[in-house]
Amino acid sequence: MAIINRTVKYGLHAQHSVAQNSEKRFVKISKISLKLILALFLLCQIFSCDDRRSNALDLKVMCEGELVGYINLSVRGATIKGRFISLRGVPPSLKAAAKLCNEHHFNWYQIVKEIDRDLSSLSDGDGNKLDAPFVDPPPGGFREDNKPTLWADQLPWLYNEGYPPPKGTPEFKDMMLDDMLDDQIPFKGDKIIDSLLFEDRPEKHPDETRICFHTWLVSLKDDGSFHSWHDGFSWDWISDRHGNARITNLKKLDRDPKEEEYDKITGKFSKKKPMPVGVDDKGHVTWGGIPAIRRALTPTLHTVAAA
Repeated sequence: MAIINRTVKYGLHAQHSVAQNSEKRFVKISKISLKLILALFLLCQIFSCDDRRSNALDLKVMCEGELVGYINLSVRGATIKGRFISLRGVPPSLKAAAKLCNEHHFNWYQIVKEIDRDLSSLSDGDGNKLDAPFVDPPPGGFREDNKPTLWADQLPWLYNEGYPPPKGTPEFKDMMLDDMLDDQIPFKGDKIIDSLLFEDRPEKHPDETRICFHTWLVSLKDDGSFHSWHDGFSWDWISDRHGNARITNLKKLDRDPKEEEYDKITGKFSKKKPMPVGVDDKGHVTWGGIPAIRRALTPTLHTVAAA
């Protein structure tokens, strides 16, 4: 066979050599393509291309077996945004959706399910240490190294429904429910649709931190007390060693909160809105004119607790 290969130099052997060269080029190109694919995969791991299918989510909101609206969510970098949009009423409204669900209004319930950072410096508005899972925000808001970073009311919902704190409360941020009702979506001419906004961008966490959040749409009675659960979703906030943050792993939650995600972590919250808040001539907080817990109004006041 070796002799034949030498003698038939310009015949079949030449054709075989061309075929071999073509095959080698194909293998070489294939190897290059494979390397490019691997390189792109690694880049995707770094820049979140692997989350392309998880950077948006649409959820149906059902009541009594009927579709009442949608939750639309999207992720961009370290920010997650979305809204609950009603399909009920003309024009569609949250009030009409709530009526069909035999409830008064909607809000969000959010927890920090897992967090891989040291929580020793983090506490709620009254200085109680936090352990995951915990409600976000906790009762009275957040304190970092005993310094207030975010004020929140005494209800376990994401947006405040109670009365805002006294003027001058440090680090008070306006997150009242009424401010998160958006009515800027055009609908058939000059009519508009209202919706309940959702937006979060976790900040002020150490590098190389991962936080897992679980969030649910919740329906409430007129006094802010719980009525029923609707669809939920989970998402992760991650920061690398250089402080670059991103949100990833946005997924639907096909269940209501478990006992350890609601019943066992909401004991320090009020069950419903307090009566109108006031201050008597001694500087004590009152609800409907009745003295509440005797807590003097100081510059560090962060919460009004139930009596």
